Amino acid sequence: MKGFFFFIAFFTLIIKNVYSQKYISVSPPPNIKTVQLRSFNSGEKLDIFPIISLGNYFTLSFDDINATESLYYYNIKHYDSYWNASKIFQNDYLEGFNQIPIQDIKGSFNTLQSYTHYNLTFPNENIQLKISGNYAIEILDSSGELLFNRRFIVHEDISNVNSYILRPRNLDLFQTHQNIQFDVSISTLSFRDPLKDIKIVLLKNYNWETAKYDISPQYIENNQLLFRYDKETQFEGGDEFLFFDTKNAGIRVYNINQVVIGEDGLYTNYLFPDVVTNESDYFFRQDINGDYLIQNIKGVKSEIDADYHWVYFQLATVTSPDEEIYVYGAFNNFALTSENKMTFNPSSKLFEAKILFKQGFYNYTYVTKKEGKVCLTCLTGNYAQTENNYLILVYYQNLGTPYDRLIGVGQASSFDIKN
Repeated sequence: MKGFFFFIAFFTLIIKNVYSQKYISVSPPPNIKTVQLRSFNSGEKLDIFPIISLGNYFTLSFDDINATESLYYYNIKHYDSYWNASKIFQNDYLEGFNQIPIQDIKGSFNTLQSYTHYNLTFPNENIQLKISGNYAIEILDSSGELLFNRRFIVHEDISNVNSYILRPRNLDLFQTHQNIQFDVSISTLSFRDPLKDIKIVLLKNYNWETAKYDISPQYIENNQLLFRYDKETQFEGGDEFLFFDTKNAGIRVYNINQVVIGEDGLYTNYLFPDVVTNESDYFFRQDINGDYLIQNIKGVKSEIDADYHWVYFQLATVTSPDEEIYVYGAFNNFALTSENKMTFNPSSKLFEAKILFKQGFYNYTYVTKKEGKVCLTCLTGNYAQTENNYLILVYYQNLGTPYDRLIGVGQASSFDIKN
């Protein structure tokens, strides 16, 4: 009998640990480069953010510069709106099995840096997604060790979202911040308590690191949920992203000052030094809000004939000794790692970083980290005029649904900001 109770306690502990797991972003090891998780909706490729409606599909691709054709596996997990593991079983959200090998593997062609390219399309014949909500895909090596993961979301088209961007009512923030106001229209669902059943998550420029949670409806009018907050739905405007272009190998274009071939035989692109200050006036630059596009202008299939180049960043700025500076963008999933951390060069009096990129067009900016806190605007400035994209994610859960459904998605751009 004691053994029985011990088994029940042990089993309960396992279930509790599984359900209490929270998503933690894991960056890939140094040999894994150019991780791209993209979405296809009705055949249209979206180059920014991994989101689909039920019935459409994603592609995940990455390169291994060890070029050994190793075997990698993938797992898919479901999460709630706060990115805690959902309290449902795998067969509730998946049709099929996890830990399936990636089979679409190709070697690079005519490149100075050899690599193996991996491509995965899902859902596929081995695995189908059954419900909407937050998901993550994990890539494992042959021993089952987690190499990296990426978030993606699947939505239903049940609610309509109307939104617009305003300047803040607080005059102290009028020149620096942007505020989202929106309505959610729902006519096919019944609510026990709309303030608890509906959860809103806001994303700026598709970056989960700056997401806002716990936004409940402020007013209810017929079948509309009204969100008229100021402070709660407010974001810093930030600044436009910087960019560089390495599609044409060995050619100085746009922001590239000099191109040389290094001792390793790869091109090194020296960018013009960036001078950033948060006290300068706003200057418009066309950008793609931190994203990047892989392309080789002389090639046919960029996934295998685009080469790898070193890109050398130089930054002129003033910071305190205990501040760290990072090159920041979607190229590494907005992570702060040793690879994109800058170091101060006493000879040039500049902060410098040398990062390996696959050929293409890239957005980037600079951020600081001090005492564990990241500041996205301390170096580059903060302007209400900055063009930003916003996503409004509408989650729904009631007593009959043991997980958070994503029942609607809205988009807004500060390009049309109103005073």
